[in-house]
Amino acid sequence: MKQTFRRFVPYLLPPLVVLGFLSAVFACYGLFPFGGNTLSWCDMDQQVLPLLMDFKDILEGKSSLFLNLQNAGGMNFWGVFLFFLSSPFSFLVVFVQKSDFWSFANLLVAMKMAACSVTAAVFFRKRFPALDWPAGVMLSVMYACSGYALLYYQNVVWLDVMYLFPLFLLALLRLAEQEKPLAYILALAAMLTVHFYLSYMLVIFLILASGLWLFTLPREHRGRVLVLLGLGTVTAALVTGPVWLPSLLQYAASARTGNLIENLQIGSFFTRLNTTLPVVFSTAGVAAGFLLTLFYWKQATARIRAVLVLFFLLLLPVVIEPINKMWHTGSYQAFPVRYGYMTTLMGLVLLAFLLNQGIPKKEHPLQSSPFPLFLAMVATALPFVASCILLYLKFDEITVYTRTLWGSDESLRQLAGFFLTSILACGLLVLFLRERLLTRRVFTILFCLFLCVETPFQLSVYLGSAASSADSRAEILDLSERLPEDSLYRVKNQKKYFDANLLGALGYPTLNHYTSLTSKSYMFAMKKLGYSSYWMEVNSNGGTLLTDAILGNQYNVYRKDDLPNESRIVYQNDTYAITESPFRLPFGFVFSPQGDLAKLSVLSEELSRMDLQQWLSESLFGTQERLVTEYQPQETVNVTVEHGEKWELTPHLENGRAYFYYEIPVEGTQTLYFDCFDELHNYLYEAINDSFHVFVGQELIDQDYPSQSSNGLVELGTFTDETVIVQVELLRPCSARSFGVYGMDHVVLESAFSTVSGDGLSETQGELLGTFSAEEGDYLFLPVPSDGNVLVTVNGEEVQTETIWDCFLAVPLTEGENEVRVSAFPSGMRTGLWLAVCGLAALVLLMLLLRKGYPPVLRFVELPAKVVFFILCAGVFLAVYVAPVVIYLLR
Repeated sequence: MKQTFRRFVPYLLPPLVVLGFLSAVFACYGLFPFGGNTLSWCDMDQQVLPLLMDFKDILEGKSSLFLNLQNAGGMNFWGVFLFFLSSPFSFLVVFVQKSDFWSFANLLVAMKMAACSVTAAVFFRKRFPALDWPAGVMLSVMYACSGYALLYYQNVVWLDVMYLFPLFLLALLRLAEQEKPLAYILALAAMLTVHFYLSYMLVIFLILASGLWLFTLPREHRGRVLVLLGLGTVTAALVTGPVWLPSLLQYAASARTGNLIENLQIGSFFTRLNTTLPVVFSTAGVAAGFLLTLFYWKQATARIRAVLVLFFLLLLPVVIEPINKMWHTGSYQAFPVRYGYMTTLMGLVLLAFLLNQGIPKKEHPLQSSPFPLFLAMVATALPFVASCILLYLKFDEITVYTRTLWGSDESLRQLAGFFLTSILACGLLVLFLRERLLTRRVFTILFCLFLCVETPFQLSVYLGSAASSADSRAEILDLSERLPEDSLYRVKNQKKYFDANLLGALGYPTLNHYTSLTSKSYMFAMKKLGYSSYWMEVNSNGGTLLTDAILGNQYNVYRKDDLPNESRIVYQNDTYAITESPFRLPFGFVFSPQGDLAKLSVLSEELSRMDLQQWLSESLFGTQERLVTEYQPQETVNVTVEHGEKWELTPHLENGRAYFYYEIPVEGTQTLYFDCFDELHNYLYEAINDSFHVFVGQELIDQDYPSQSSNGLVELGTFTDETVIVQVELLRPCSARSFGVYGMDHVVLESAFSTVSGDGLSETQGELLGTFSAEEGDYLFLPVPSDGNVLVTVNGEEVQTETIWDCFLAVPLTEGENEVRVSAFPSGMRTGLWLAVCGLAALVLLMLLLRKGYPPVLRFVELPAKVVFFILCAGVFLAVYVAPVVIYLLR
């Protein structure tokens, strides 16, 4: 029993130590389960937790995986799952109430960091069997609590990649040394499944590492290893076909893709070092391992020298921006060192070498002197002193990252004091151990004390400082399950009151969505229709009464302060209210196109956004009545206006306020809108942003419009037979394609809607079903984006749908009754499944071939494999390390 316990201690202690450190910091900062705070912020708030709530609904059968109406109007959630949630830990959400998700986030991060320490312990134990177990425990804890985990835990599935990576390395080395590819195939397939996007970086690492490590193998083994590596990689790729192929197609259709050459030419030569360096060097052992291995270069084995070169190659993108961009497929918006776990582990491998090999057996004559011990103790105390000063006196400066997602020059300067003292302490302890100035026991004690300073400090800076109340979203989550479930509808935000994905997370169908997989065609269509969006985020605020009704927005979420007087409230709490939309159409309705349906395929960029509203009304409902009225200003004060292809507005602020003054004589009932819109793109910041303040009477309706949260049509209010005063204050020069104040007539709108049948679609078990009466030439308008996933049958027969308005669907109907069934299946999934079948067959065949050792039949491909691999290595090195720098320098 005692021997069994000792055998498992190296694997059991690391997670216990990690959880111990986390518990101490959780208690200090009131984080659950020691308080009511959550560590969730940024992408975890905006994407991960809301998407996990969506996934919970999918697991419970409340929504569909392939046609998910709670995101982007009805998107394929398969790619989203593989991008953000593809982890065994994600399935734990079935046991968690949605109201507890922000507390559950703390446990989720803790469990994954503990898992990182376990797999790291397995790696160090297997690769360095002579390493004493306390050193293995310390190295494993350093990996689990490294800067990568602490700065990037918001994208919590990245921690799954992090804990799989040591196992992947073990499997890769097993293939190289024992010529056994099964573990490699399984490990690579697991990493591809957990995160297909980060697997791009894994492939770069795989090629570079294999190219370096190949030269450490006996010459006669290299050809065999390359053949097995190639066969194993292809087999893993085939087996995971249903993972990467549909995901890749969905990613390619997103608004994330851009011009690679242009992306490489812009920006600076060096990365933002105040943000990139802490990812790697928050763990002092990484820098100490690198520097001391250089110092002990002559004692390093060929394999350690290969690791040193690999570490250097992984360090270059941390510093040089064009190379860094290529490691991120050409561009990134934030999180600039997504491969940082690789750099960290390679640095710790160097440190493991220093603690394990080349240490002389003979004690140094000065070991018995108190001076080395005193010096080591002083060095160990320095990080403690630095941490106390920084945490108590400079806390706001050093924690800027958790408020802005970026470091600052000031934070780097302040943290440099801790980094340098930590590197000094770690390096000195290792140096003294190797020179036998300290005994192994004294070294272990002092190094443990050092870890007890470094780890809580870094946890405080990057995790504790992010603490916020887990109950702050209670009023939002309270809106869930407050609407009828007997019909299909969408819910919209009147303004962006909270993160876009939260509305779908409440269980409501919505147009909102924010991930890297937001469809480009969908985003641009929503912009044209007057809804608010930026970067990769589409929101449902904006639009008009017309588009809301057409797209199925039957309910609105208001902050109670913004509630119109005539609102029909369905539910309200102390902060928010849900109201019925004044005009409602069924979700999906029959229409008769006026002329050729092809004319509806594209939303014209030549028309203003409000002129498009008039065009939509005429096209869908066959009416020629004037729905939209444009109003002209009575006065233009201190503004020069030029109107050609665009509106060119120039304020003369030296003369006072610059503004447009409108006196609008509303006849009947109208809803008024203001619009300013220019180009179709997904920039973080538009050139026209912050150009206007918009007033109705004395009330400020929208400030610094357009903005990230509000760049769709601005609803000014609903008025009946009265004169409305509108002032649009111009704050700076503005160039826009669409500009003006407009009114939408309720009588005309009601008349148009009266022609629509009350038949609509309902949702059942992931499908949309409905029965519609139609005449010859009629179509069913389906307010679901067309991305190649949607399958429609009419009366049991599959029909070819047409795309209208850039991305929505029109379904041809036959005369009489039409039973319509709408389902979805991801593009590329069928091909992916066939690839998986071929991959499984290849795996079985490969295992049979290798059952009695390396088969002679494979020898004839060894030479071609060497040639192909050499070309591949050279190509990757040139493409990732040389070409980006050349392109940048020649810009």
